[in-house]
Amino acid sequence: MDQSEKSKKQNQKMELMTEKEFCEYLGKSIAWAQRARFEGKGPKFVRAGRKPLYPVEFVNQWLMESTTDNTIGKGVAAK
Repeated sequence: MDQSEKSKKQNQKMELMTEKEFCEYLGKSIAWAQRARFEGKGPKFVRAGRKPLYPVEFVNQWLMESTTDNTIGKGVAAK
């Protein structure tokens, strides 16, 4: 990567979702997002003061990591 590419990458703004936008995107409630943050079960987020903001890149990564092909939870053995 040359110097101009590095400079462009450093100058790009991170695309962020507010908590409300994140919840609307997933069809979840604000309470769900708050609980997921508290329990460490949601995507990574950043804080701007007291406001949680969700980088779109982290939301998409979390969704991809949450993809499954069955309804059996992790750590549950099928009988």
